[in-house]
Amino acid sequence: MALVLAAYRKLTEAIPREDAIRLLKHAVIDSGKDAILKGVAYALDEAEDPMNEIVAASKDREVQFFGSTFGFERHRDDRDQYILHVTRCFYHQFAVANAAPELMDILCEWDWIWASAIEPVKHRFSFELPTTLGKGGDVCRFCFRRLSAAGATGAK
Repeated sequence: MALVLAAYRKLTEAIPREDAIRLLKHAVIDSGKDAILKGVAYALDEAEDPMNEIVAASKDREVQFFGSTFGFERHRDDRDQYILHVTRCFYHQFAVANAAPELMDILCEWDWIWASAIEPVKHRFSFELPTTLGKGGDVCRFCFRRLSAAGATGAK
């Protein structure tokens, strides 16, 4: 975060903010995008239960990667749905505290990289992220819903 902020501040001394965001997004996101997408797709394709696989990975990352710098609330955690609200995000807090909330345009992009590996029909579940702290929402709403055999979402 500190490196992204420092690069952003230096770039905006020389070029417009939008161009700086675009350049940083390319540098920070594009370099690892394919590997993340392929890794998640492989894990989902090989899993006996793809939704369980991604939910287990999410729960593991809550503890092992994000820890106490994030706040998590599980609103639903059963066979059919996993609804997770991120109530506190270190990245968002850091960006706001440093008067650069626009950096969330870069950081929130990571969620759409791994999420794009989800093929609802093939993997039998859907994913939605309707709100994020970084885009002005009250929480980040991560919603995983198992699909029925007919393609409709599981029990609500």
